[in-house]
Amino acid sequence: MIRKAELRDAHACVEIMNQAIETRCNAFIEPFNETAGALWYDQLLQNSELVLCYVFQGLVVAWGSLTPYRKGRGALAKVSEITFYVHTDFHRKGIAQALAKQLEIEARAMNKSHLMAILLDDNIGSKALLEKLNYTSWGHLPAIADFGNEVKGQVYMRKEI
Repeated sequence: MIRKAELRDAHACVEIMNQAIETRCNAFIEPFNETAGALWYDQLLQNSELVLCYVFQGLVVAWGSLTPYRKGRGALAKVSEITFYVHTDFHRKGIAQALAKQLEIEARAMNKSHLMAILLDDNIGSKALLEKLNYTSWGHLPAIADFGNEVKGQVYMRKEI
């Protein structure tokens, strides 16, 4: 079941985000502690156009969001950044695809024209999923994310909806 995220989902969403941070699937370097995680989640809810959770047997196992792309720039008001993360125990079960498709439906209902996905260039799984959903690569910023002992690039992908 996919539903709108609520305050009570904070712990699960932070846990999923921390997994992505620990596996370097996100540009944050350090996992969130309880206080920082609560602040991050509160800001996510406040700054997003929409945050959804994927619930399986009563547990939040994934979350996704639509956020303004280049907020405040009127010419880009119909563009949103799409983001989604899935708990590692639930990878490769179609959850990310279902969440991404629902976010696209919601974006169309908000009169959006384009979705942008920004991911680290070694995130092969997300890149393959986005390509399956007809996103195209629009840019690559090589060696821009410095993790200290590892440097990665970022890929920009987009879809006209």
